[in-house]
Amino acid sequence: MIGLQQTLELSIKSQKTFNNFLGASNADKKDMLMFFLRNPTENLLLLVGDNGVGKSHLLHAACHLYQEQGMSASFISFNYPTDIEALLNQKLSGKLICIDDIDLSSGHSDLENMLFRLYNHAELEGCKMIWGMKKSAIYTRKDLQSRVSSMLSIELMPYSPDETLEILMGHLTLIQSHIPIDVCKLLIQKHSRHISRLISKVREIEQHSCLVQKRVTLKMVKELIDEDLHQLD
Repeated sequence: MIGLQQTLELSIKSQKTFNNFLGASNADKKDMLMFFLRNPTENLLLLVGDNGVGKSHLLHAACHLYQEQGMSASFISFNYPTDIEALLNQKLSGKLICIDDIDLSSGHSDLENMLFRLYNHAELEGCKMIWGMKKSAIYTRKDLQSRVSSMLSIELMPYSPDETLEILMGHLTLIQSHIPIDVCKLLIQKHSRHISRLISKVREIEQHSCLVQKRVTLKMVKELIDEDLHQLD
């Protein structure tokens, strides 16, 4: 977890910038987000899309851009609601707050109440706030749903297999992984098209390769994928 109001840690996860955001299907959405960050007349934004389309990447990138310009920015996930609650007692004016996974609050009255209060607090403070959420999220609190529906939004599109491969290879270059491209193609075809899941599987494959002291092969990867399928039985 990245601390509130602190510089983003120099981890692989936080090295996500606008420059290394890949995928032609959402290139225009990246430009729209950058325009929002420069636009003084808009402060509240929804970044909408299914898993694996780059919401977290763009939220991190927005924080990086703000911090590079000497301004304060924070990335928080709704997996840590206590961090969200802490924002309610802070002065937010002039800051950028990026909150991922707000759909996790859907259907939970205490979390929806917190999100409603945060919206009002951010609006009163005049800070810039971006929420990342799945398109399918629906809120039982009607005044919260009304506010969410009225927010400026950017919807990210799903990627084709070729784009997913391009994005995965870009991530592997970033983390200095040497997994062969044919293995990546197999993972996309047989395992997942979700970038985070693909990267997690790549790390698992590399760990297994080191453990057995054998190079990564298609046969090895197929066996590991089959193990995943057996675990679901």
